[in-house]
Amino acid sequence: MVVIPSEQPVLENLNAYYLDIRKLLEHFQGEIGSGGIHFKSHTAEGVLFFDQDQLLSGFLQEKNNTLSGREAIDRLLEAGKSVNFIVTVYHIDPEEVYYWAGIQTAEKIYRDLSTEFTDLKGLIKKMGSEKLTGYIDISIGNGEQNGIIFLINGKIRGGLCSWGNGMPSLSGTHQELLIQKTKEQGGTFNVCRIALNNLPIDSTPTDAGQARLETAIVMM
Repeated sequence: MVVIPSEQPVLENLNAYYLDIRKLLEHFQGEIGSGGIHFKSHTAEGVLFFDQDQLLSGFLQEKNNTLSGREAIDRLLEAGKSVNFIVTVYHIDPEEVYYWAGIQTAEKIYRDLSTEFTDLKGLIKKMGSEKLTGYIDISIGNGEQNGIIFLINGKIRGGLCSWGNGMPSLSGTHQELLIQKTKEQGGTFNVCRIALNNLPIDSTPTDAGQARLETAIVMM
């Protein structure tokens, strides 16, 4: 899964058929410095993340296929030739763009923690004290519902839950609901860490990121 923080689009509703994506990227690298380019069609969805000097990562989800790294980047740079994408450009602050770009290559540092031994509220507090940059992946009950809490340097940057409207929230609403539901129904947690200084565009997602990568792209 790839998420982009809820910033006002710099440019939206462009048709990739009429665009040179490489030139569009070069323009906004100079214009806004860092951000994401979102691609959406009826059959596929993708994202390119960039800073002022380089492409940081890419992700492409098609109906029966999921790509990341160099392969996804190459496909998206040539997007207008094959898929009729609607393109939106977002500015993302430099200190955060590496976080969102690195979600799909996150490393799982704690896995399958059970509510039998671990309280979600306490786990969030612990990850805050450890200054975690990453996320907590939450499965509720037998996995019928799930959610994610995003953290940057130990501070909550938002959350996502499967019973919502499909959109992450920057408020504490999802956090409190997730805590409540895991108390009532039990669940398991995986804690994933993002290495901000390790974003090779040819990278392959680890098992920590792969499960979420195969779900959906969510514009936050």
